[in-house]
Parts: sequence; C-alpha cells; structure tokens
Amino acid sequence: MYVREYMQTKVVTVTPDTSVEEAEKLMNDFSIRRLPVVEEGKLVGLVTKHRLKRLELTGPTKVNQVMVKNPTTVTPDAMIMDVALLGQERQIGTFPVVDRGKLVGIMTATDIFKIQAQALGFGKAGLRLHIYERCEGWRLRNMIEIALSHKANILGLYQLTAPTTEREETILFLDTVEGPELINDLRARGYVVEARFR
Repeated sequence: MYVREYMQTKVVTVTPDTSVEEAEKLMNDFSIRRLPVVEEGKLVGLVTKHRLKRLELTGPTKVNQVMVKNPTTVTPDAMIMDVALLGQERQIGTFPVVDRGKLVGIMTATDIFKIQAQALGFGKAGLRLHIYERCEGWRLRNMIEIALSHKANILGLYQLTAPTTEREETILFLDTVEGPELINDLRARGYVVEARFR
C-alpha cells in the first residue's frame, strides 16, 4: 500500500502572506483542519486549526508568523505502514506528500484510520473469531486448517496486544456467519475463542 494510491490530491493551500483570518475561513469552508503553505510551488510550512486556536492572536497576522516551518513530509512511494509509524513516533497526524520538491497531495491520520478500518474489514459482514493467544508456527497453521476444513474463506488475520492488559489475541475474520461447529472444533483443540458475528 503506497501513499500515492491513498493520498488526497485535491489540496487546499495558502501562501505565507495569506492572513490568518482567510486561512481560518478556508478551513471552515472546506471542513479541514490543516493547510499546507506553498510559495512558488514549494512547500514551506503547515498551518493547523489546532495551532491557530492555541495561539492568542491580536490584530492582522499572516500565516508565515504562525505556521510550522519545514513540516514532516512523505513521498508518494512511501508505504502506508511506515507513515503510520512515523505519525506515532513524532505524534503528528498530517503529512504533506512531496515529489521532487512539489506538493502533490496530503495524507492525514483520518486517511490512515480509514485504510486500517478497510483492511480490518470494519463494516463487512462475517464471523470474527477472537482467539486469546498469539498463534504462531504450528498453532497458527492448525487454526487456519480448521477454518478451511469448514469451507470458510479467510478475509483477514490480525494479531494484537492490548496495551493496558498486555493480553494477546489472534483475530480470524471469515466470510461466514454460521460457525458453531468451527468454534467447537477450535475449542476442542485448546483454543480459547470468542465469536462475534456481523
């Protein structure tokens, strides 16, 4: 999954000389929370609604006085997972996409969340089996073989660790809503399973 496939390409921008009032109006008009600042085709900064609210501005102020200079950028060839990790490391949620010095798009934390939701199958019908262990090696292979023996197609397989309890789980997402026999087979093999249907 590359940034170029998922980035927003219709980007509203401002110049360093744009007034804060005009920048705020653009954000409200387009229901956005950040604006790349572009000068002569090159990205020079980023102004966000959060930053404007945090600063107590009086009198006419231009964007270049409040923008984040040299914001973190990504390229169209960056992988989505790398962008998500970069956002976590730097605690930022907006990534102007720059190609050869030119702004070509933008990617936000909301975009990344939508991609993750799509990958995890949120909103799709099926059976999600929550198996409370991190299945690896033969345990993982055995779990998959049991699912396939019940003619269930695997739509997704995810492994998570809850940050507060450190409980590990493997989530198996299948294209069936009828799974009692499958669940019984997994439990008979020693898997602790919870089933959620949608």
